[in-house]
Amino acid sequence: AWARRPRCAHNGAKFRLADVATASGDDGGVVVRVECGLTDYRTFWGTNLAERWDAYAVERGADDAATRTTSPCGRASAATGTAARFAHYAMALGNCVCLRASDGKFLALHRSRDVGEAPGALVFPGGHAEPSDVAFDADVDAMDASRYMFECALAELREELGVGEEHVERLRCLGVTLRVVNARPCVVFYARTALSSEEILRDHYPRAEHAFESASAAAL
Repeated sequence: AWARRPRCAHNGAKFRLADVATASGDDGGVVVRVECGLTDYRTFWGTNLAERWDAYAVERGADDAATRTTSPCGRASAATGTAARFAHYAMALGNCVCLRASDGKFLALHRSRDVGEAPGALVFPGGHAEPSDVAFDADVDAMDASRYMFECALAELREELGVGEEHVERLRCLGVTLRVVNARPCVVFYARTALSSEEILRDHYPRAEHAFESASAAAL
């Protein structure tokens, strides 16, 4: 599979989603704890992104469809059985940002046909956090990379959409999703900007550093 990858697909270390759990915070709220290990994009390409991506999944157990919820309002839940079911997968943890412009529209990217993952798809700006940026490697027992996950999401907005941190209001984490097809995990963020969608499409996106990864941008 890796031999047939697009030329722009670059191998490198990635954070591997190991588990997600919810717990009660000190302030009475809910804390989402995401545990990560290491993988690489080549393994991700050969498992999660493979044509027969479901071939390596452990048979689903009776409890896999259940969720455990710690929030009284029922909003914070984590699927049980996920880690065991996809134990043989790279599970490279991606991110995406749902950016709402001042006119109420959300910004999305129409992916180029030349990229390795989701070619031609309409997606929110995002990518993968890089373990090397925080010196996380096989020799590190454990570290807290939560702040970096937020910084990386902001960096993806700047690189792919051209919207810098100075234009972004408070960035909030909505949770971790697992795609139905190929079980790709993603940390989903939400933010607002005082810029209008017209300003972003006209003045910012054309100057984005990684605009080549998309064919166009759209306001939804």
